[in-house]
Amino acid sequence: MLISCSSNSQNDIELTVKKLDLPVKLFYRGAIKDSSYIYLCFPKKIVFNNNASILNKVKGFKLNYYTGSSNNRYFPTYKFEDSLVYAKGFDIIPFTKDSLNIYYGYRLKESNSKLDSLITDKIPVQKKADWLIYNLPISQELKKWANLKVTDSMLKTQLHFFLSNKKDGFYYKSLDIELFED
Repeated sequence: MLISCSSNSQNDIELTVKKLDLPVKLFYRGAIKDSSYIYLCFPKKIVFNNNASILNKVKGFKLNYYTGSSNNRYFPTYKFEDSLVYAKGFDIIPFTKDSLNIYYGYRLKESNSKLDSLITDKIPVQKKADWLIYNLPISQELKKWANLKVTDSMLKTQLHFFLSNKKDGFYYKSLDIELFED
């Protein structure tokens, strides 16, 4: 008698989100009249646990993908190494764990006076296209302001990861996310 068992490898990939002790990033182009559009980006560590016996590939990730709002113009996502970079795909070797430091964000409009008070260190840490990127240390004031600016409809969101392997082809996994992990 021959008995064969196999599992669905989609279920063999576990994704967890961890707090990442890095500052919030604020993308700013400069003052336009009395208010400006900014991107406010939050750090997270994503841990991939491949319990499968086959290689899995992470093709990419997006915020709010299945709500019809997948436009990176409104919901940017970046990989973080020493600076913010656009994420490229990577492999998850069978029976291993890997992690990815990311920033995900929201497009917001804010008064220039409030932005001036938020940006305490006036020297940008990075430039991306014509955006200056500033570090905002996480404080109670920042948490309160961010929770007011990022509305409930934006908060009820997930981070979607696009994966593939030879057995299942393309599939996705989603993680619930919050602005601040306390």
